[in-house]
Amino acid sequence: MAGSNMGLPTASKNYHTRIMNTIIRKRTSGLLGHLLLLAALCSGSGCASFVDAPPQPPQPITDVRTIYSHVDHPGDSLFYSIRDSSLHNHYSGFDTAIVVTQGMLTSKQLQQLPSYAMPTGSGFQYYRSNFAKRKNHTSNPGADTLFAISSDQAYNVSWYYDPQKHKPVVTRWLDLQQPLKDSSTWTFYPYIGDTVKARVTLFDFTVGLEGTTGTHDTYYHVTEVTYSQQQEGKDDHILLVKWFAKDIGLIRSTTYEGDYVIDRKLYRRN
Repeated sequence: MAGSNMGLPTASKNYHTRIMNTIIRKRTSGLLGHLLLLAALCSGSGCASFVDAPPQPPQPITDVRTIYSHVDHPGDSLFYSIRDSSLHNHYSGFDTAIVVTQGMLTSKQLQQLPSYAMPTGSGFQYYRSNFAKRKNHTSNPGADTLFAISSDQAYNVSWYYDPQKHKPVVTRWLDLQQPLKDSSTWTFYPYIGDTVKARVTLFDFTVGLEGTTGTHDTYYHVTEVTYSQQQEGKDDHILLVKWFAKDIGLIRSTTYEGDYVIDRKLYRRN
């Protein structure tokens, strides 16, 4: 079911519900709206000879690059607030982070990438961004994030060398896969042995997020994707919920790690 929060602990369900209450719905039911319009026009002495057609459902997104177009603008910055909390121990912490886009990788830079970091498939272009937390308003050295993007898919790729296992550990997180529409799904394998199912749980909605001045910045054409770990014989366990806005990319993510919730949201962009 679209918008379902099955698989979350009760406290996490309540937290997710509070998040969803910030959404400003853009769409109304096309059929209900059309019937109400007909009832209004046909009341009284007669019925109008012409009425508008019912609102059409939003068109699916068939090119995910329209969401990630910001990565092709070196120097653009996205500022996020990060709040982590324990639903059981009532712990809460706060930090901010900045993501600075560095643009598309050159041919020489591509040659330096390890082959195991590359997703399979063709048509990918590679972009790099730098993510740095700003604890106590002091910028800390950040980590590079690699995006592999084609018209069909958008991967968030990271890797590191595990000295205990004597081998690299790679994460290929499939953020988006076309077509994006209500309830569309895809399955991917970000880590060895793990299966993650992604589902579009809200599509083409409008949302307000609190900005730097306490006002709400409004984002349009937002897609919510819920990522769940598939567990044999059990309900899927929700790992992560992300909101993507066209031409901007990630505007909010909520990560569920046991009793902890990490909420990251965009509050400013340059």
